[in-house]
Amino acid sequence: MQPADLRDTELNTEYGILFIVPMSSPDKFPPTFWSYLEAHPDEEVAAIVRVQALSPEVESAAVAAGCHIRRRLTLLPSLAVRATGRALMALADHPLVVRIEPDQDVRAL
Repeated sequence: MQPADLRDTELNTEYGILFIVPMSSPDKFPPTFWSYLEAHPDEEVAAIVRVQALSPEVESAAVAAGCHIRRRLTLLPSLAVRATGRALMALADHPLVVRIEPDQDVRAL
């Protein structure tokens, strides 16, 4: 493990042994969305991937993970994508990805 990889780890010392445990990506999802993706990893869903900044790097990572980019949202730097649950869970490990949420219809009251 490279030192740069340690920034996303959790340290646990129990019984005098040091364990390095990778931080889980579920923290980047709403809990119910994560549960759905775990139960249906091969089903394609629409999602919003919030990122620190829109860049060719993050777009390439999304495509490499298996996402189809539908839109680039600039007000809150995000990508609207269609992807399988498995692809979204893989993309969540990218350091520029802040949050992944389901893309849902928004209606005015």
